[in-house]
Amino acid sequence: MKEHWNRIWTGFLVIVLLSACGKGTGQAPLPASPGAGSTDAQQTEAAAAATDDQLSDDQLSDDQLPAETQHSLEEVFRNHDSFTDTLSKWNSKADPKRRSAWRSNLTLEEEQSVIDSMNAAFLGSVLDLAYERLDNAEDLDYESRCLAVLLQHEMISRETVDRYLLASSLYADNLAEELWEEIDQAIEKGKKDNPDLFPEPEQDMYYEDGMDAAMAYGAVAEEDVMDTEQAVASETPVSNDVMSEAPERTQNKTADTSQSDVPEEQTADPDGTPVPNTAEYNTIRENPFKSTASSPLSTFSIDVDTAGYTKLKYDILDGFQIEKDEVKIEELINYFNYDYNGDRVGEEPFTVSTEYTCCPWNPEHRLVRIGIRADDRQEKPATNFVLVTDISGSMMLINKLPLALSAYADMLDGFDEEDTISLMYYASGQGIVLENTSCDKKDEIYRGLAALLFNAGGGTHGSLGLQTAYEMAEKSYIENGVNRVLIATDGDFNIGATSEGALKDIVESGRQKGVYLTILGYGSENLKDNKMEVMAENGNGNYHYIGDMTDAEKALVQESASTLIPMADDVKIQVEFNPALVQEYRLIGYESRILNAEDFTNDKVDAGDVGAGKTVTALYELVAAGEKHETDVPDLKYSSTESTGDASELCTVSIRYKEINSGKTGSESKLVEKPVLAADYHEIPDDNTALAISLAEAGMVIRDSEYKGSATLTSARAIAGAVAADTGSDLARSWADLLRTLIGQSE
Repeated sequence: MKEHWNRIWTGFLVIVLLSACGKGTGQAPLPASPGAGSTDAQQTEAAAAATDDQLSDDQLSDDQLPAETQHSLEEVFRNHDSFTDTLSKWNSKADPKRRSAWRSNLTLEEEQSVIDSMNAAFLGSVLDLAYERLDNAEDLDYESRCLAVLLQHEMISRETVDRYLLASSLYADNLAEELWEEIDQAIEKGKKDNPDLFPEPEQDMYYEDGMDAAMAYGAVAEEDVMDTEQAVASETPVSNDVMSEAPERTQNKTADTSQSDVPEEQTADPDGTPVPNTAEYNTIRENPFKSTASSPLSTFSIDVDTAGYTKLKYDILDGFQIEKDEVKIEELINYFNYDYNGDRVGEEPFTVSTEYTCCPWNPEHRLVRIGIRADDRQEKPATNFVLVTDISGSMMLINKLPLALSAYADMLDGFDEEDTISLMYYASGQGIVLENTSCDKKDEIYRGLAALLFNAGGGTHGSLGLQTAYEMAEKSYIENGVNRVLIATDGDFNIGATSEGALKDIVESGRQKGVYLTILGYGSENLKDNKMEVMAENGNGNYHYIGDMTDAEKALVQESASTLIPMADDVKIQVEFNPALVQEYRLIGYESRILNAEDFTNDKVDAGDVGAGKTVTALYELVAAGEKHETDVPDLKYSSTESTGDASELCTVSIRYKEINSGKTGSESKLVEKPVLAADYHEIPDDNTALAISLAEAGMVIRDSEYKGSATLTSARAIAGAVAADTGSDLARSWADLLRTLIGQSE
């Protein structure tokens, strides 16, 4: 440890000496051109790297970090190539957490922390229903009946039982097992002191997942299918009273997994030990450079999904292998809301901001950043939301179904009597808990959410749930309001229509009825990202990944307006480059959102929607006219690279959008145009663009992009740290810290 601290002081000594000489601190003149090397910066970074290599992330607090995170933005960009590393094996030094699709992957402390973070009103309803079930203990297993006796005769503290009932009901498997040991001791003592009070023991039950019978009460021992087919056939709502009755999954019998999401051979061993996960992502083929001589127009749909960033965050924090195709650069960038002060051309419900600046990973190139910021909604419109919950067997983990229900409960805090909620679920079948219920009846809604915990299990008939949800939204449709389906799922659809094409048809039909879509993804080991992405892209939707209540609060509370309240539909961007100034260009990210040039004016072609207060950002990498070619486009006999427009314009950004509810009203698109002038070049980008550059740079490195140039995780971290220091942004700081963690895990 002494050697560790010597390394820290060595790093600080280097900085102090350099400061005394006026070097590396911004006091001496900086190199004139971006990308120039700096021995001082290299020494400081080397000291930081040595410290990072010796001390783990949890051994070094933020105030003990070497000063490399305090470089100014100007220093980082002028000396970009001095912030280098040779890392290529991500997470190779990490100690990955076990990821099972069938049992909690969290420690006792982590499970308790998740419970403590959940919505208090929701937890109260969960506890109320759990005690109601104990009051009918004769319908439960032997251990639960013994627990009821302990409570009745005050042989155990109410606090202990509260904690156990919450843990078991919320699938906190490890915590529930720990708490049960204390309860089991009380049962044994009670039977010894008062044997007549306790029921006769029954034959031990056997569960296929190997869990003790005591955990049958609320963890994941049984995964019986709810008897929902009758509800489907009759199309009658399932009342809370029905759902709060003793659930099938605690009956005294061997688990029936015939229709459950049982682990497939490649998902988990019989004892729950995970093998390579079954998460699915669409293949990303990076956008190449294009020649302005042959392709002067670049057209794409905006993308407001943020799932890519959050999923990457948890893979890094868990030390888990990063799938190349889970890294969607546009979703990394658009996870953040930027402080854009753009121009407004007419009456469009957004402003447009651009910046022309350097390309740090290739000094011969340049970048154009395009930013859209939607207006804030002055008055919240009335809403008609259908909350759909996947309660299949694969959702029975503390950071899946319970987290999803608590997230819904948090979201409700911002709603009132003008807003209505319908609550439904699906597993092997489906059911309706509440229909068109005013949000001033929050206690009733909390109880309905809690009831779903006690009825989980079965397969995943997601298409059936989606179809019914759209029907319910249409039935309660609010004119001039916001009508939206929200679905919480891991996307592991295995019954009914399961193909991406079939799911696309369902959400497109809903979109045409004026119903928006929000998808909330949970879990990681079997996340079907590909299906959820297709649904969001084609259903006037957005897609967010929720790993904890902080993520839920960001998406559904702090940024609820941008997630839930649309401001513009079918937003398309088309950029025309001036061939006299731009030889080639490349759109960074948005691979799944590319459109044909003619799609820009075709109002039948769907595009992304932007919510109130949301920002959307895109980056283009440019090769100036006369520079080295990145493409192999042959010389064309009849083409011309001479501009017929304003020679001072680098490019023109055109944006088409429709008014909200266009899916039902059929409104026509409107056009906004903004030129980008070559004279507006900024050698050092502003904080907004710099943060987007950091995210793009890291994304290219992790994806091992052929276009990454001199980009490294270390330089991306340095940029993020400088932005955080400039702006005080907690999110920028968290991004810098996340990169620090990944660097420490890599080699």
